[in-house]
Amino acid sequence: MRSRRSGLVGFAIAGLVGAYAVIGCSADGGGVEPDGLELDLADSGEDATEPESSTVLPPSTDASAQDSGPKDAGKDAAKDAGNDAGKDAGGTVAKDAGAPPPTPWTPCTTVDQIAARSCGMCGKQTAICQEVYGELVWTDYGPCQNEAGECLPGATQACGNCGTQTCSNTCGWGSCTGQPPSSCTPGTVEYTQAGCPTGGYKNRACGTACSWDPYTVACAVPTAPNKMTISATVGTIVKQQYRFPDDTAPKPNTSCNGLTTTNVRSFPVEVANPTSQTATLTVFNSKSPTTGADVDTVIWYYKGEALPMSDAERGQCTGTVTDSCSGTTPINLCGNASDTSSLLAGVPNVTIPPNGKIVVFTALWGSSTSAGDGTIMLNLKTDKLQ
Repeated sequence: MRSRRSGLVGFAIAGLVGAYAVIGCSADGGGVEPDGLELDLADSGEDATEPESSTVLPPSTDASAQDSGPKDAGKDAAKDAGNDAGKDAGGTVAKDAGAPPPTPWTPCTTVDQIAARSCGMCGKQTAICQEVYGELVWTDYGPCQNEAGECLPGATQACGNCGTQTCSNTCGWGSCTGQPPSSCTPGTVEYTQAGCPTGGYKNRACGTACSWDPYTVACAVPTAPNKMTISATVGTIVKQQYRFPDDTAPKPNTSCNGLTTTNVRSFPVEVANPTSQTATLTVFNSKSPTTGADVDTVIWYYKGEALPMSDAERGQCTGTVTDSCSGTTPINLCGNASDTSSLLAGVPNVTIPPNGKIVVFTALWGSSTSAGDGTIMLNLKTDKLQ
């Protein structure tokens, strides 16, 4: 639990997750081990053992290492194949990687020998040589254990701005590659006053290919690209998931009469009241369903629909910058660990005039505050219409 702090967030606009944001924005391998020692099957004519530590997980996928030839090819051919596999793997395979692990229910020679093979995210599973119906055979492999990696070798995932990461044979994500030059985050919007009268801006958006569209020809007063509409039914909550952008800007101070020197990630959302009555609502954050993380946030808002573009405008928010959820009804509407916890933030008694709008900012509390997977929920609870 953290004490309440002063501060507001700078100007960067994040979009709906997967939609837009605004920046102000096995191969199996192993060996056989008797009583815990691996059996090196590379030498074709006889069984040999070596310490379990010689097993390399995950094993080489080089075909020469997996299929070293028939018995009558001789020991030299098997050894050469093992050495070549180690070289081809760039030195990641230990001396003489050995033959592939045995297949379950195939014959074995020594009772209670144990075979190990790599599995999952650089884990290991074992089988044992036992007598079944009068013959020695390898059993099925047990569960995959001691998975120390973070991904399956060969798996890929999106990263950065339209880039790709590949999982290595050591079960770790590689560097992000394939990002286009001068890339941007899809949905990000940038503004410029070039060629516009006072108060007007041109904007350009980042497309799905992570590159910038041309600036608009027309000048206009900027508004938030993220938009929500409150419910016309009292007691109803409208919610939407958003992502924090990478860009940062100074947040307002607690009293909303200037900026702090703390640069934080934040996003604005335009909130509309579609009714002919004044709406009183509670605006609050809650955990994202994709991460479930306790993210430390602050909330503030501005009356009207225009985005605050200058430092002076950003520092003049309405009311205060809220750093807890303790004033909400019911208490702790955000779902924090306790009603005095200063993690997820909520602002009660926010009013919007008939058919009016406000701009709500959600921000991380500090410049180094963790955002989990970068997503958060913004909730609008209609408390009163009159």
